[in-house]
Amino acid sequence: MRRGGRAGELEQFRAFCGLLRLEDGSSLRLEPFQRRMLKDYFGGCRETLICLPKKNGKTSILGALALYHLLTTPDAECVIAAASREQATILYDQAAGFVRRSPGLDERVDVKRGYREMRGRAHGGRIRVLAADADTADGVLPTLALVDELHRHKSGDLYGVFLDGLGPRGGQLITISTAGDDLDSPLGRLRARALALPDVSEVRSARESYVRAASRDGGFVMHEWALRPDDDREDVRVVKRANPASWQTLSELRRRKESPSMSPWQWARFACGVW
Repeated sequence: MRRGGRAGELEQFRAFCGLLRLEDGSSLRLEPFQRRMLKDYFGGCRETLICLPKKNGKTSILGALALYHLLTTPDAECVIAAASREQATILYDQAAGFVRRSPGLDERVDVKRGYREMRGRAHGGRIRVLAADADTADGVLPTLALVDELHRHKSGDLYGVFLDGLGPRGGQLITISTAGDDLDSPLGRLRARALALPDVSEVRSARESYVRAASRDGGFVMHEWALRPDDDREDVRVVKRANPASWQTLSELRRRKESPSMSPWQWARFACGVW
């Protein structure tokens, strides 16, 4: 059965996030831009691509989504993959950290850290990390597949295996990444096809630089926060338009930009979303 499409489920996920504890002990809060990028998923969208600069909470919100899926989906099969198993484990560890810090959650989720797997105690199902190898993922039938940092993937084979495996259980796929450096990479080609779709809308204002692209049937949606290549990347007020998280303030962006370790190409890709 296809997940999503149930009235009010996005609101239920927002409430679930409020039960999760961050490293500083505060509650995870679903921000307006995160509601926007997950609205299609909860509406039943099969394939979601999210392009977003670093430090905007991508990993944390997907860790929360993996846990929510595990706890609300009977016999869930949530798989996490990235260009390396170590990179995928970062997302897994975010979910495991929520279990460890959030009151009562360890009674509902059994974390098997050494196996990079966790299981639901009530509904069964699991979240697991897969190796970055299409051969090892062959035959996987996910109810939710999470692909992290597609810009680092050498080929689109793993993405294709996950996509082909969604059908039998009505699964969904969410890919999240920062901007890449090669337009002919798997992410670059996917993004180009998305921008060529018939339903593309842009918001270019003093507050935001955002693009949404969707297929006619709504089965594929891309959300991208990024500056145009000719925007002024030296002005942090302009750069803020591509960084929708509330904690990415002008002072925080300025601190990152002025760090001696920040190179121009890193700033362009990882803070501005410019390829």
